[in-house]
Amino acid sequence: LRFQTAAYRQIIGRSLGGQDVPPIDWVITGGESDPANPRPMDGAWARSIRDQCQEAGVAFFHKQNGGVMHAGDGAWGGRQLDGRIWHDFPQQQREE
Repeated sequence: LRFQTAAYRQIIGRSLGGQDVPPIDWVITGGESDPANPRPMDGAWARSIRDQCQEAGVAFFHKQNGGVMHAGDGAWGGRQLDGRIWHDFPQQQREE
């Protein structure tokens, strides 16, 4: 990611395998939304990524917790993480 030219450098995925967040602008997390058999998302994983993003000044966007049911906010399993909806966006586009 470090050497890619892009307006934003972001990671969208289910798991970084316990790795630290690399130098990027935006991280999006979320659990699976398969109504038949979603794998559960570990909230501790999303919290760890969020905490690393906050420490590094990286925008953090939590899409959904995942699961088999829509929550009242329309997301699978709800959007809240620790009682808050995390929908941060990068401040500005990267100039390369």
